Amino acid sequence: MPTSWVEITILLLAIVPGYIAVSVWARNRTWRGHSSSAIRVVLQSLAVSLVIQIAVSPLTVQWILPAGADHQDSQPWTVAGWLAVTVLVVPTVGGVLVARVTDWILARPLSDESNGLRRWLVTELLQMSVPPTIWDWAITNGKVDGSFLRIEYSDGGSIGGIFATDSYVATSPDTHGIFLQEEWLLTADGDFVDAIPGSQGIIIPNLDGVRAIRILGEVPQNEITTEVDNGNHDPQQISGDEESPPD
Repeated sequence: MPTSWVEITILLLAIVPGYIAVSVWARNRTWRGHSSSAIRVVLQSLAVSLVIQIAVSPLTVQWILPAGADHQDSQPWTVAGWLAVTVLVVPTVGGVLVARVTDWILARPLSDESNGLRRWLVTELLQMSVPPTIWDWAITNGKVDGSFLRIEYSDGGSIGGIFATDSYVATSPDTHGIFLQEEWLLTADGDFVDAIPGSQGIIIPNLDGVRAIRILGEVPQNEITTEVDNGNHDPQQISGDEESPPD
């Protein structure tokens, strides 16, 4: 067991930066997967901490090593700055960037042979699961970005709206759900009419009962109509179980 503050500091620097980086990486992936075992987290943290120490070694050589303990005592802000970079900045920024890269790798088609080695490194070295459902794959691959979506339910009801920069989706392992930033009126046949005046979006907390989500890059002109069949569609109804005409 470490007995001095120097040994404690070395132990913390061997684990904490890597643990922060791994945690940030896990939280910023579209598909987070299942939690790793404690021993795997420790080993990953040690390995990533080593990579971080190598990355910041030029700063370590320039700021920390030249004058030993005297240098550290006389310039505490230098030491504090080095600690901030090593423990917070590099792990956080690196974790986010690597999360984006791993998302991008797993989103590439399985038929893309040039992606085979990168995918293997991610799934085997990092033990990261590929997207487990078609929903996770579609979101990870950006299939719905900037699109009109028509969400169709098994009971015949439909919801339509725009998925763009202010929209949001929940992926595995969370309950699948979606927020469309602008809702549109639909006819009984599911044709788009117009944006609902004053719409601030619509929250669909889960996808229970959904049979299909149609992705339209832009609404075809022949689907934009001028009137709604008032007998069958309620633009505020998620499930379509209680159909009533709009006001």
